[in-house]
Amino acid sequence: MLRRKPTRLELKADDKEEFDEVKRRADAAAAAAAAATAGPAATSLLAEHRTKISVSQRIGLSK
Repeated sequence: MLRRKPTRLELKADDKEEFDEVKRRADAAAAAAAAATAGPAATSLLAEHRTKISVSQRIGLSK
């Protein structure tokens, strides 16, 4: 396999500022999504637990 020399990338100040802005928006969106789903997550875990119990009972592992 032939190896080629590494490609040189040039990063300008504008590129860094744009990257920081996009990252800030993504972090804010992720934090907002996590805050919005904090309540239903607990009910989701409860429903999942009940489903596991139901499956166990149907296949005869517990009564």
